[in-house]
Amino acid sequence: ETGYFYVLGFFSNYNIIVGGGYPYGPNYPKALYISTDMCSTWTLIDTLINSQVGLSYSSGSTEGMIIGTKELGVFLFSDEGDSLGSRNEGLINLNIQALTLDNNGYVYSGTENGVWRRPLSEVTSIKENQIEIPSSYYLSQNYPNPFNPTTRIQYAVSSRQFVKLTVYDLLGREIEILINEEKPIGTYEINWNSGNLPSGVYFYQLNVGTFVQTRKMLLIK
Repeated sequence: ETGYFYVLGFFSNYNIIVGGGYPYGPNYPKALYISTDMCSTWTLIDTLINSQVGLSYSSGSTEGMIIGTKELGVFLFSDEGDSLGSRNEGLINLNIQALTLDNNGYVYSGTENGVWRRPLSEVTSIKENQIEIPSSYYLSQNYPNPFNPTTRIQYAVSSRQFVKLTVYDLLGREIEILINEEKPIGTYEINWNSGNLPSGVYFYQLNVGTFVQTRKMLLIK
């Protein structure tokens, strides 16, 4: 069975982390994998991360990898494949298209809305209780609100569930489906661009299992 993979990180302990997946078969989803035996075998790390770019780093005796995703922003992983959480503070757009590290110790992330810059020491620091596991489902109020033309919507799932997030107009007509897939436990944020839609009141609704929540937002042009 042939798959498509791209290397995201090599480490001094000879571990290798790759992104990608197999084009056929549910047993090998597009995700992150790690090999600790020089590519002889591969272990699935995470099925959430839709990685686009990866950046290996070394800070003192610590090594790890920064991953840029398509819609979830920046994540940090250890060289053993342990997830150390997201690093999205200050990010406006979560579609990460490029990552680089300069000689002065700064990480740069290229997005659709410009470049995000943070010291490597801040990105790789581990703070107590930094990774929070949500205890319930919720849908936050979008920000900014009113907005023009882009706004951010945050939601959380407390167990692996199929998630649907939909935008409707004032008459209840479906405008756009933002999320329509299974998600692991976690807190997520998505940017919505209203495009050429006219000013007015819109609604966004989260459906997770039997949980349904709807909020109102205002587009002003």
